This record gives sequence, structure tokens and C-alpha cells, in this order.
Amino acid sequence: MWLGLAIGNSRVRWGLFSGEALRASHCSGHFNAPITDHDSLAACLPAAWCEHLPAQPPLYVASVVAHQAPYWQAYPHARAIALAQVPLRGTYPQLGLDRALSLWGAGEVWGWPTLVVDAGTALALTAADGHCRLIGGAVLPGLRAQQRALAQQTDALPETSRLQDLPPRWARDTETAIASGILHTVSAGLQSYLADWWQQSPGATALLTGGDAALLYGALQAQAPTLAERLRCDPHLIFWGMRSVRAHQPGG
Repeated sequence: MWLGLAIGNSRVRWGLFSGEALRASHCSGHFNAPITDHDSLAACLPAAWCEHLPAQPPLYVASVVAHQAPYWQAYPHARAIALAQVPLRGTYPQLGLDRALSLWGAGEVWGWPTLVVDAGTALALTAADGHCRLIGGAVLPGLRAQQRALAQQTDALPETSRLQDLPPRWARDTETAIASGILHTVSAGLQSYLADWWQQSPGATALLTGGDAALLYGALQAQAPTLAERLRCDPHLIFWGMRSVRAHQPGG
């Protein structure tokens, strides 16, 4: 048994693996105390997991949050994954590790060429060709980040809680208007990228992942059902990438 740990900007994701099989996944907040031994590790995990774990399981870590490093680096069996370990071709030094791992995981499981749309704190689109080479992508503020930006950068606009379903396009109250502006424009932009992607690579895959994947997929289903039918949702892409990287490491 081993653990995968993906530390993102908003949350921490855990994967419980038996060999190459993902047995369970779990989300938690960022660390506020170091992991040093079995007990402190177990405190972060669902109780049911601890029944199956060895005394000190290997912990493979992919993090994009530098200030969280001291918390997991204290664990003696932590193994950090670096961008250089991802076999994706044509990467650049500033490419986010989460983007690279999710893209690699998508290609390995779903086939190449592939496009990954990660609907997280940032909304990131990342594509690779049939030779496992990075084509490129785009990054913009995620749905919640846009929502928070309006509340923080204006005097009168509230932080709406209505990002749940696709709202009416022409809203008649402020909170619904904010939700409409965010969801309709992000969905329209994503439709443009998807149409361009499938024009370039007609038989390619496209996958949606991330915390707001279900919300964004629902918006696409309502606005562009034909495109949505071709889009696949997979919440575990980063774990598939981590699994592949681990398998190619000595002792993996």
C-alpha cells in the first residue's frame, strides 16, 4: 500500500493505492501541523484507511504550494515528485507540476492526443499531441477565484454563493448577475477552445477534472450538449500521473 498526496492551492487530495489500483480518495484542507510518523499521518486520513496501511507507508507528493513543504517533508518516507520526472516531452520550467501530471495521467489512461481542462482555483487547459509532447495551453482565474475577485476588488459587489447551477443569462439581481457573468462567459470560452481542439485533432480526447468540474460540465451540457457528449470527466487524473511516475522510479 502507498499514498499519493496532491497539494493544490485550495485543498489537499489523498489517494490510497494498492499497487496500481486506486482504492479510495479523500480531500482535506492544508496542513497546519507536520507529519512526522504513523500517528500524525493517520490523523490526516479517514479512519477506515488506517486499518489497511502498513506502519509507515510510502508517501508520494506532488505540490504546487511551497509553504506547505515543511509539513510533509518531516515524514521520513515522503518522496517528492518533480517536473523532470514526468515523461511529458517539450515542457518548460514554469509549467505547473499539477498540469503536467494530470496531462500525463490523461494520456496514459485515455490515450493521446489529449486535452485536460482542470477547473480548480485556476482554470487551466493543457494539451499534448500524439507523441506525448506538450502543445501548450491557457490559464485563467477559476470560477471561485473570479467570484472572490469581484467581492475583494469592488466596494458594493457581494461574494455570491449562487455558483451551483447555470443561472439565467439575463439576471435581475446582483448575485445572480455575477453567477451568470462568470458561468456563461467561462462556458463560452471553453466551448471555443474545445471546438478548436477537435478541429485540429478530430479523434483526440478531452477531459475535465478539478473541484468545479461537475459545475462546469453541467453548464456545458446546457449550452453545448454536442460538445459535452465528447468531453469526459475524470477526477483522478493527477493520481494516474503520479502512479505512472512512481512506476518508473527505482523501487516503484
